[in-house]
Amino acid sequence: MKKLVKSLCAVVALFAIALCLVACAPKDAKAAKEKMDKAGYSVLVVYDNSGKETKEGEAIANVSGTANALKGDVFTAFLFKSAKEAKAALDEDYKDEKNVSVVGNWVIFGSEEAIKAFK
Repeated sequence: MKKLVKSLCAVVALFAIALCLVACAPKDAKAAKEKMDKAGYSVLVVYDNSGKETKEGEAIANVSGTANALKGDVFTAFLFKSAKEAKAALDEDYKDEKNVSVVGNWVIFGSEEAIKAFK
């Protein structure tokens, strides 16, 4: 019985951690812009096709910004329909980028500071 309770507690804890990590990612371009604005970045929504039909693997939105371009504190983020599509895009299209990460349904690349702020 004790093993069952410990196992259930471990599963619940892992689920809570995973949920927190996914919940921290902005849900759309507007939320990403607001989050990065609050972090001190000048942000531009390059395009936002939310609510429009997009092909599989095609980015829904693109958000870019900078806090200090002279020091290289810049970022570009692409929103995909799912985390699976974001991971596939990372593996296919962005694998040569230096600082790149998948955050929820987003692929973001840029400075380490910007990626941390985006998460």
